Amino acid sequence: MTRSEFLTRISSALGRQPGQVAEAPPPPLPCPPEEDRSVLMTRFVTEHERVGGKVYIVPDWAAAKTVVERLMSEAGTSCYARTREEFLDQVLEGLALPEAATAAEAEVGVSGAAFGLAETGTVVLSSNFGRLATLLPMTHVILLPASRLVAGLHQVLETGALPSAWMLATGPSRSADIEGALVTGVHGPGRVFVVLIENF
Repeated sequence: MTRSEFLTRISSALGRQPGQVAEAPPPPLPCPPEEDRSVLMTRFVTEHERVGGKVYIVPDWAAAKTVVERLMSEAGTSCYARTREEFLDQVLEGLALPEAATAAEAEVGVSGAAFGLAETGTVVLSSNFGRLATLLPMTHVILLPASRLVAGLHQVLETGALPSAWMLATGPSRSADIEGALVTGVHGPGRVFVVLIENF
């Protein structure tokens, strides 16, 4: 008995017609066009803030440090956690607050981002630099050089430099129950701030 005969026999026993050949899926949507940095920045800010995040645009590392210090002060934290991107040192060195022994002790986590997706306001975080500082503290501060903004996810995937995992985060953590009651900060940070550095 052939495979086709076998499946026809089962279909008949169930009172059904033999399965039809599935149609090919539609072609993928065209990639968004490459855009200049100012357009990408405007779109990223709009989309990120639409879902409850906040974006601060600063010209350089010194201004980024000022914003980070202010956010830590407003959070009332006594220490912070961080991921291990080297460029964070330009902002975090010399802070009055110490680094926490573990991310669970910190109220604020500071990380870099591998990319920012303008079309959705999403930050792409790499597993190569650690993840706990991006997940455990209630406040997540992300330092994003404007040079890392891209239009969409397809451009990230085309780089070919894939870590063991990417995490895509769009605004604060949100969860809703079956009745649709939305709660922020249940499965991750409840407050997310992106410091977008223009000249880097």
